[in-house]
Amino acid sequence: MNKPIFLILFCLVLGTRIIAQNKSLTLNEIFQEKKFKEAEIQGLKFLTDGFSYARLWNNKIIRFNIADGVPLDTIFNGDEILDARIKDRVSDCIFSDDEQKIILICAKELIYRHSFKSEVWVYDLNTKKISRVNPKSKIKYPSFNSSGDKVAFVLENDIYYQHLSTGNIIRVTHDGRINQIINGSSDWVYEEEFMLTKAYEWSPKGDQILYLKFDESKVEEFSTLLYKEDLYPRVQTFKYPKVGCRISLVTAWNYQLKGNKTNSLNFSHLIKGDYYLPRIQWLPDNQNVCLAFLNRAQNQISYLIGNAGNGSSRLLLNKKSTNYILLGDPLVFSPDLQYFLFRDNCDGYHHLYKYNLDGKVISQLTSGVNEVTSVLYTNFLSSEVYCQRSEILGIDRKIYKVNLNNAESECLTPKPGYHEAFIDKKGRYILVSNSEFNKPPEFWVLDSLGAFVAKLERNEKLLNIMKEYNLSMVEHQVISNRNGDSLNSIMIKPLDFSPNKKYPVLMYVYGAPGKQEVLNKWNSFRYYWWFQFLAQNGYIIFLVDNRGTPGRGDLFLKLTHRQLGRLELEDQVDAALFLRTKTYVDTARIGIFGWSYGGFMSSLGIFKYGNIFRAAVAGAPVSNWRWYDCVYAERYMGSEVENKQAYLDCSLVNLTYGLKGSFLLIHGLADDNVHFQHSAELMNSLIINNKQFDSALYPNSKHSIANEMSAYHLFTKITQFIYEKI
Repeated sequence: MNKPIFLILFCLVLGTRIIAQNKSLTLNEIFQEKKFKEAEIQGLKFLTDGFSYARLWNNKIIRFNIADGVPLDTIFNGDEILDARIKDRVSDCIFSDDEQKIILICAKELIYRHSFKSEVWVYDLNTKKISRVNPKSKIKYPSFNSSGDKVAFVLENDIYYQHLSTGNIIRVTHDGRINQIINGSSDWVYEEEFMLTKAYEWSPKGDQILYLKFDESKVEEFSTLLYKEDLYPRVQTFKYPKVGCRISLVTAWNYQLKGNKTNSLNFSHLIKGDYYLPRIQWLPDNQNVCLAFLNRAQNQISYLIGNAGNGSSRLLLNKKSTNYILLGDPLVFSPDLQYFLFRDNCDGYHHLYKYNLDGKVISQLTSGVNEVTSVLYTNFLSSEVYCQRSEILGIDRKIYKVNLNNAESECLTPKPGYHEAFIDKKGRYILVSNSEFNKPPEFWVLDSLGAFVAKLERNEKLLNIMKEYNLSMVEHQVISNRNGDSLNSIMIKPLDFSPNKKYPVLMYVYGAPGKQEVLNKWNSFRYYWWFQFLAQNGYIIFLVDNRGTPGRGDLFLKLTHRQLGRLELEDQVDAALFLRTKTYVDTARIGIFGWSYGGFMSSLGIFKYGNIFRAAVAGAPVSNWRWYDCVYAERYMGSEVENKQAYLDCSLVNLTYGLKGSFLLIHGLADDNVHFQHSAELMNSLIINNKQFDSALYPNSKHSIANEMSAYHLFTKITQFIYEKI
């Protein structure tokens, strides 16, 4: 054999061996073993000594040197606690302001998506002793007062606080009743749509407790059945306000520890009709509070200043919109109460403004098409505010520092990708996370000037695992819809992709207003590993952010108002038509998959465009917006009375006659968010129209079917459906 041919054959054999060493993904690894979970930095606290931070790590709280990440000592060791109820069960920790005591959250028990109750213990760093808060039962939302000698909490819809020195428990409210009155925590819809769970706040001096009272006695109830091998299924009943139905009456109250006195805050002279009260906060003077109100249509937001002592209130700021207003960051008040910071969209893009306490604009601090997406921290001593901004057509996020006096700004994170930041209370250090389409998150520390201090986590373990598998690149591309609007998209191709072959395509869609899937961020679309698995098995994965995406200004965001599904579907169809122009796409084998709002969208696609989409998978779809919660549906659709035809036009139950391809419908029977009612009514309509479909129902599963066995079973089912139908 001549030498050149031998070398060629040797290289081919070597290449084959190299490829063979790379593993193929399995559903078991992804959903049962959870082998590919990235490392995160959670529970980190920069300490007041200025050179160390504390972090919860494997049931221990360890103190690390900021500069080099070297462990200095162990502040708390849960494994050495004799009480078996604490060992291996600490999931979170909260330091007192003086850092001498730590609240330990143990044995967490989820209630809804964000709320939970747990065993709560307090560890004293001086005495090395541990004691339980309310020893008799689990509690919700514990928090220290400013001096760290008391812990407030919620138990069975009432507020309490406990003296840590004596263990004596004081009951603040007495009228809490399940499904009637809630004190200090929120009802279901506030938790889901306003991200409000803990609805009380200690005053700055720790001598008062401001709280909300929810009267949900007139709100309609909804029930789900839980199947636990009992003689009869257990009924879970909770209050759930739907479109046009009654909502909770929410009032604000203040409790003074001295004298055990409670008084209400009066705002009835300023706030009329149905309203939401989703934000409360103390002002720095320990006397006044700020309350944020939205009218029911959510096109007007009002901020009131209330006197906690006498209950009087006045209007601070009132904003109206021609469409809807999204609840943003809390107002940030200067210590001397000369001004406050507000993130407003009065020029069509969200930016930072400085207002005086008469509600008048002093100055605009940021401007341009790169929106401020969140306010992170304000350092009044150095006159600087830190914020996150959207860039590059909304796919990147960067951290900026803005001067409060001259509005000069500086980008602290010039690298590409998605950046998030946590800043310590004194503004000395910034914990930054950064990831990209194809790069798992890494974490590092900057100082207040933006200078690099230390790298905390590189996700090296995951990166090394990734090298063992055949993984495709996540490719970003900007495409256009029929109107010429630029849309961000992502494509994942099979690793052995050839432009001369034909490939089936699975489109993934979410599409909801204000929600972004295409971000220059690791796994922004949640199904990275499953999509890689499908790509390994010969499928192209494609997703596009339709109109309604945030980070690009109000015009792009709010086009879908009062007509959910119409423009979003146009953009998804245009994306499918874009795919059909590609020579490597098998135009007869395009499917679409989505969950929740995405299930609504994938159903719309197959019902209206069966000539384009061969098959659809819909998980927990909203089949009629009048059956969904009033906060979300009325914000984006308006009231059913005023917008009845639009409700009818986008109702899936009115469109099932158009089904031509294959349809898989999935729902958890204990879903407290999008109730199984949606899929049951959709099934009724499919049956009436004699449309065959596949279904998968999951008893006791909520909106996200996420536990190991259910998730594995679910995605095995979806994968088999895709193989057979697309």
